[in-house]
Amino acid sequence: MPLYMLCPHCEHPQIVPVRRRGRPQFCRQCGRAYVPSKIREQAQPLPISSISEMQEYARPAETRVFVLD
Repeated sequence: MPLYMLCPHCEHPQIVPVRRRGRPQFCRQCGRAYVPSKIREQAQPLPISSISEMQEYARPAETRVFVLD
């Protein structure tokens, strides 16, 4: 079921699909970034101003792989 919420910057109504919860996205009205909560109808603003910065933020932390011989 989609999440209905307001942008934390401009209070513009947003519809967030289930698969986008917890992932950063931009508001269609003001263009600023936010992260919708996975469990509540709330969003946290992000200090991001471009798509490239959002990709850097969304990229998972570097994981190390150990090979045992």
